[in-house]
Amino acid sequence: MLTDVLCSKEITIFFSDIEGFTTICDKMSPNDVLFMLSQYFKAMSAIISKLGGTLLEFIGDAILATWNAPGDVSDHAR
Repeated sequence: MLTDVLCSKEITIFFSDIEGFTTICDKMSPNDVLFMLSQYFKAMSAIISKLGGTLLEFIGDAILATWNAPGDVSDHAR
């Protein structure tokens, strides 16, 4: 049964996006936007990984990550 594999636990969810992204992009070439996002995502991914998080997805200019799911991170709320 599905209920045999479900559990309840506290997790930390991180969602962020770049404030004013559309306005910023209006003033940049597509290549510059791609470069900026690549640098931003690379830096943020490294930070999330270093802190034990799991990067779930990039959504446009946004990032979604979790701590303590799927893996255990005892001090995830710090």
